[in-house]
This record gives sequence, structure tokens and C-alpha cells, in this order.
Amino acid sequence: MDSDDGRAGLLRARIVAEANKLVGIREHGFNRGPDVEKIIKEAGGRIGDAWCSWTVVVELRRAGLLVPRFGRAKDWFDAAHTIWRNGVQLAGRPGPQPGDLLGFTWGRAAICHVEMLIVWGTGPSCRAVGGNTGGGGALQREGEGVYVNWRLKRMVAAVANVVDNPKYQ
Repeated sequence: MDSDDGRAGLLRARIVAEANKLVGIREHGFNRGPDVEKIIKEAGGRIGDAWCSWTVVVELRRAGLLVPRFGRAKDWFDAAHTIWRNGVQLAGRPGPQPGDLLGFTWGRAAICHVEMLIVWGTGPSCRAVGGNTGGGGALQREGEGVYVNWRLKRMVAAVANVVDNPKYQ
């Protein structure tokens, strides 16, 4: 492993640690509450916004990665950053790793929810931390907190690698 790989690995570990620090935050009202509003404000959003993407912004920035302040989940999954789509790793791209982003569609054309990948593994499921989601493995359009959940890989519409390329056009 060269020093670049070592730095990327340390960064990925910091991102996972920051994501895990947010686990347990809960809403008090719809997309509201002191801790939820703190995340939204820190990330650059407006109070009351859906906050899954704002959670990702906070996790990445707190870990030291200067990323855009995207309030919409789909903005993370452009051609330069998407490494895996609809069950297939894209040619010439690395496989999913901790610190990558998982995008979900709920049957819609565009990605509408994003979570932080913690463990990809070799089985049918992966582990993720998500804001504005539900616990107990429930994949919800509108959740009420930050939870760690197992996700079926077949439910993941896309994976984005922001760690190796934090720049967006």
C-alpha cells in the first residue's frame, strides 16, 4: 500500500467515525429538533429541509473532506463519482468501500435518499449510517433520526466515491 492509499484509508476511517458519532440523533417534529437543526445549519441548509444529504455533508466535512453543500441526495451521484449502479460495479472503477455514499430511489427515476456506507462485505447486505431515516432496517422516505442499518444491496441504486475525488463540477 502506498502513502496515498494509506491516507485514503485513514480518511475513510475518520468519515465512518464521524458518521457513527451522529447515530442516536432524533427529530422532534418533522425535520426539526435541536440536533437535526444543528446538522442542517452546519451543512448550509434551511431549517425544515429533508436532511439525509445535509447529514452526509456534515460527516464528510467533519472528517476533513471539503465537499459541496448538497441538499439533494441525487447531486452526489454524477458520472465522475458513481462507481456502482443498479447492481453492477462500473468498469474501471473501484468497488464500494467504507466512506462511500449509497443512493436509494424508492422506485423513482432519480435518487432521493443518501446514506454513508460503513461495511460493504461479500454477502447480500451492506451496513450504512443514514440521517432522516428509520431504525430496524426500515428504508423510509421520511425517517425520524440517524440510524445504523443493514441494507440489501439490491435496494441500492448507486454508490458514489467522494473520498478519492471530492471535487464536483
